[in-house]
Amino acid sequence: MPDFFGSRFDACVMGVGEALHVLDDAGSMVLQKDGAADDMRSQFRLFPLVAIDGDRAEFIDPHRAAPSFRGDSSAPDIHAKVELVAFNAGDLPTAEFSRATLRLDVGEGASALPGGSALNWAIVAGLNLAAAGTDRPDRAGHDFNGCFARRPIEIRGGAALLRFEVVAHPEPSWWRRIFSRLAKGDVGELVTAFGFPAIVPQAVRILDTAFSQFDAGTTLFRSAKMPFALTESARDGMTMDTPGVEVASLPQGLSLLVPQQHFANVVEVSPKYWMGYGALHPGGATAAEINDSEYVNPLAQIPYAILRTRLEAVKLSGQF
Repeated sequence: MPDFFGSRFDACVMGVGEALHVLDDAGSMVLQKDGAADDMRSQFRLFPLVAIDGDRAEFIDPHRAAPSFRGDSSAPDIHAKVELVAFNAGDLPTAEFSRATLRLDVGEGASALPGGSALNWAIVAGLNLAAAGTDRPDRAGHDFNGCFARRPIEIRGGAALLRFEVVAHPEPSWWRRIFSRLAKGDVGELVTAFGFPAIVPQAVRILDTAFSQFDAGTTLFRSAKMPFALTESARDGMTMDTPGVEVASLPQGLSLLVPQQHFANVVEVSPKYWMGYGALHPGGATAAEINDSEYVNPLAQIPYAILRTRLEAVKLSGQF
């Protein structure tokens, strides 16, 4: 387990107050982003990998996907585990910025228990852009489940809100202190992450202030909060049987995250994720072509991330 703050922590789960204290020690941070966060072209889209016709799979629009579970009264809730399988820097400004901070929020959606605050699970990860490269995007992979001490993400009602953001920036002193294993030059540890489990929206806003502000930083890509149905019951509740309403669903398995300005280029080549090579390649590419010394992967210069979600239908007690 990475030792982020000396002997103060023996696990990568920590409190919001503790994190802010460390950041405050390093001094205040001033927001000086380049405005790309408000540009729709930098918004990412999510495409789950879904079996088609039983003999092939495609990354499809989530509105075409179906949830993996019914979500009946015996198991209306979801336990989720998230893994960053690969992160490809593509043509992002890795020469100008040596580091990036990745933010993934998973929150309860419209089907959360009435009368209670929706809970959020926030993950913050440090990425060594210079070492990530485009040859093996899977080298930047990380199992985020460890961020919550192997506790699954708990989603009451089976409806979730997902937000993803990557900000590139120089390496400030507080970043070096938090992501200490990267600072030691361990090339094999490209991502070091920690998490905030089951926090209320007010704490999420504190994280927004503390971790989304970087001196001379630039947003590489991000999303607004996107609602997803993880069960059929949650999907039905979100549509309320209203004609003309389409709900995005997130089945378990692999999903592709790609900035909107690039998604058409990616989807049109029907990409496949080659796990042995750790990267996306066009669907028509063969192993022989990929291993050819003159082969050029047209997806190598496109920034993308691949997530693996493992879901389990459960019945939560509502107590923590």
